[in-house]
Amino acid sequence: MKKLIPETFTEYQFISSPLLSPDGQYTAFVAQTMDMENNCYIGKLYVIDTKGGTPRQMSEKDIKHFIWTPDGTLMYSQPAGEKDAPKMAYFTIDPATGAESCAQTISTMGGLPTFTEDGRWIIPGQVILQEKNPRYTEIRELPYWSDGRGFTCGKRNALYLVNPERDEAELITPRHFQVMGTDYQDGTLLYIGNEYTDCVEFRKGVYIYDVKTGQTSCVVQPGIFDIFHANLLDKDTAIIRGAKKEDSAYSEGFFYRVDLKDGACTKISDYDKKSEFCCIVGDVMLGLGQPNKAHDGKLYFVTVDGEYSYIRSIDRDGNLSPALTMDGVTNFFDINDHGLVFYGYRGDRLGELYVLEQDGAERELTRLNDAVLEQYHIAERIPISFTDADDVEIRGWVMPPAGYEPGKKYPAILNIHGGPRGTWGAEFNHEMQVWANAGYFVLFCNPRGSAGRGDAFADLNLGMGNVDYDNFMAFVDHCLAKWPDIDEKRLGVAGGSYGGYMVNWIIGHTDRFAAASSQRSISNWVSMDGLSDMGYYANGLQFGGFLDTHAEHLWDISPLKYAHNAVTPTIFLQSEGDYRCPMEQALQMYAVLKRKGVESKVILFKGESHGLSREGQPQNRLTRMHEILDWMNRHLQ
Repeated sequence: MKKLIPETFTEYQFISSPLLSPDGQYTAFVAQTMDMENNCYIGKLYVIDTKGGTPRQMSEKDIKHFIWTPDGTLMYSQPAGEKDAPKMAYFTIDPATGAESCAQTISTMGGLPTFTEDGRWIIPGQVILQEKNPRYTEIRELPYWSDGRGFTCGKRNALYLVNPERDEAELITPRHFQVMGTDYQDGTLLYIGNEYTDCVEFRKGVYIYDVKTGQTSCVVQPGIFDIFHANLLDKDTAIIRGAKKEDSAYSEGFFYRVDLKDGACTKISDYDKKSEFCCIVGDVMLGLGQPNKAHDGKLYFVTVDGEYSYIRSIDRDGNLSPALTMDGVTNFFDINDHGLVFYGYRGDRLGELYVLEQDGAERELTRLNDAVLEQYHIAERIPISFTDADDVEIRGWVMPPAGYEPGKKYPAILNIHGGPRGTWGAEFNHEMQVWANAGYFVLFCNPRGSAGRGDAFADLNLGMGNVDYDNFMAFVDHCLAKWPDIDEKRLGVAGGSYGGYMVNWIIGHTDRFAAASSQRSISNWVSMDGLSDMGYYANGLQFGGFLDTHAEHLWDISPLKYAHNAVTPTIFLQSEGDYRCPMEQALQMYAVLKRKGVESKVILFKGESHGLSREGQPQNRLTRMHEILDWMNRHLQ
């Protein structure tokens, strides 16, 4: 079989957005492929009969987002009009015949609509509060930028009620309101977010807009919950998932029932595993879908439990039920009266679409990537676990190198996930397969602080850099004992985001690694305070305090404080447009290592954000993988 290499990922098809037609006959989805010549992704809209068959491409256009209309046609939108008079054109496609037409053109620039019962549309758009100056950027709000969006000063995500026939639009959220999520049912629009003019309160409010009367009411006041999602069970009831001020800073929140008539908020479950989205770390998912949806009096949601993710449901009284029971990774889904479809990973395969049968069995709906992986060696993931000093089980995996021969020594790479409330799980990972195919043992585990095992496990309790570091070092020791063919003199370590933080921390605390790759990293919590798009509140919540009150503590848990101890050759990879972990974090570490004469270099990617390894431009993603692999080869092979 062929060895899997960085370029192999250009052959994958990335599936997203599975949506059932209103009658359940069809499942529509987007499949994206890489256009390496133009350095972009091309999305194609497909429809497949939900009972089975071959996917049919619906349009030659690049389509990445779509919806079903109430009458069972597909709809997507594209910008239209002139530069000085922009418009949005909305196109429809008949799923049976593929016939395509322009259904409507409106002057309001926005996204795809939610349809009201009286023929109007609710569309997401923007409000611009201050004019953009070509010579300078005026900052008078906090936060002032957002990763992947750039400077956000004077901009708000908003909602408009549109009469498409008359091309009339009414702003239905306050001008200074930032919309962070919506749901709609039977004339009731629920939205979450905050109104602000100076500094946003990250604990959001929940609001109800009555389409018939045009009246808005606040049912959950801002400042109480950090709300992860809110869904309408019916016109009188919502379920929210949120964490209160008194909850742990690392809490995934709990489920609450909200009476929309009087705002009464009742906790209905102590379930403490993530339900906002699947946080199992991977690099072969592109595009999004629904991680939660209310249906037939229940809220269905994707949740991470250990190394797997499932779909579960909760009713108004807090009763939890499993919808999917097979081990694997599920990212998003759709459900209606006619069935449930989902996107997920099973075994050592790339993501595909599946249908949940009435008897609970899963039926594969697509096989777009099977022919690709059948050509390549896929390294086995072998579970390995140990008990840490606090008598807590730490779980991980070892992937032996391609062509592994017992008795022969091999280098190894320890890979550290982001978060820290991410988690490694049962999901195909292209880059780690590349390393195994290149002759490395690949080691990875979920230390304390990871998601999937409840709030107590995730809560580092100001122990970042201590309990997690101890877990990683003990895990490496355990792997060396179980796999004596790992050469302890040829160990590498790699990680991004929180993983980059840990790489920076590790090289300042041990010399056991012969090479390191620190990506989109954190080195200095002092300078992160107020600079990161999360730093204006996250430092105080999760990392022990703010610069003006806890500078000494923030410095104590900063890898930069210990960088003078480092001797490990290190490559830093950072994006110039990363506003989550800005590039100065890597440059500060690099400067210390260079002054000490430690071999190191920095790769700064232009036009990229924090998510380079997952949704960055194809050419940059390929360069990133080659830079890391070349660095490891030079120092470990």
